Amino acid sequence: MTRSKTPGLTQRGGSVWNYDIVVDAVRYQGSTKTTDLKTATLFLSQLRLDIARGKLALKDTRRTLLLEEVHLEFLASKTPSASPRYITSATAHWRVWIAPRLGKTPVDRIDAAMVDQLRNDLLVAGRSPVYTNNVLISLRTLLNFAVKRGRLRKALKVELLRVQRKPRPTVPASRVSDFLAAFDHATKNPQVRVMVRVMLGLGLRSSEVAGMRWDWMDLEQRTYTVGRAKGKEARVLPIPSWVWDALSTMPKGTLSGLVFPGDPSRPSSGKLPASRRTQNR
Repeated sequence: MTRSKTPGLTQRGGSVWNYDIVVDAVRYQGSTKTTDLKTATLFLSQLRLDIARGKLALKDTRRTLLLEEVHLEFLASKTPSASPRYITSATAHWRVWIAPRLGKTPVDRIDAAMVDQLRNDLLVAGRSPVYTNNVLISLRTLLNFAVKRGRLRKALKVELLRVQRKPRPTVPASRVSDFLAAFDHATKNPQVRVMVRVMLGLGLRSSEVAGMRWDWMDLEQRTYTVGRAKGKEARVLPIPSWVWDALSTMPKGTLSGLVFPGDPSRPSSGKLPASRRTQNR
C-alpha cells in the first residue's frame, strides 16, 4: 500500500487513490476515481471544503444506530478484554434499566430529558444514589463508545448525582491481631482467612487477591508481582513473613495455577470449591 504525503490518501499498487478522513468525529471513505496523485489531492481538498461549508460532496450512507445496537457493538468489543465482573454489571444495568427505556432510541435522539427520566425512575424505585450513578455511568459509557466508533458526533453530557463520600473504616495496627482473631471466629473457610491476610499484608484489592498466581511469586526473594491489576501496573511487593506463613497453607498443585482456586469473581463468598468442601467435611 502506498501512502501519499497528503494525509488521508492511500493507493494499492498502481490503482486509484482512495480517501479516508475524519471530520467532527464522522469518518468518510471512498475512491477519488483517479490514479493521478495531484488530481486526488485536489479532490480531497475540495471535499474538505465542501464538508466545512455543509455541502457534502458525498453522501454518508451509514444510518444512525439504535442504542441497543451500540450496546451489542460495545459488548463485542469489550468482552474479550474486560473482567467478567464488569461485563456482568454493565449487562445488568442495561437489561433492567436502560434497555426498556432507551434501547429502541437512536443514539442521536437521546436527550437530557430522557436521562432525567431514567434517573428519576431509579430513585423512585428506591435505588441508592450510588447505584443510580452506576447505571448512569453505564449509559454514558455507551454514548462515548458511539462517538469513538463514529456513530455519534458528540456525546450527551450525563450528569451524575452528588454523593457524600463516607470515610472508609480502618483497623489500627495495634488491633490487627484482634481483628484477625474475630474474623477467623466468624468464618470457617480457611481460604477466605488467608485471602484477608494477603489483603492486609500486601495492600491488594479483592480482585487482585482472587487472581493471584503461584508463578507470579519469587520464592527465593519472597516477593509477589501483581500480574493483573486495576491500573494495569505490575507492582512488585515484598511478602511479610506472617503473610508467607498463611500462603504456605494453600495447595500449590492446582491445575489453574491460582493461589485461591475458587470462583475469582466471588473472592469473599465464604464458599469453597466443591473439591475443597468435600475434603473439609
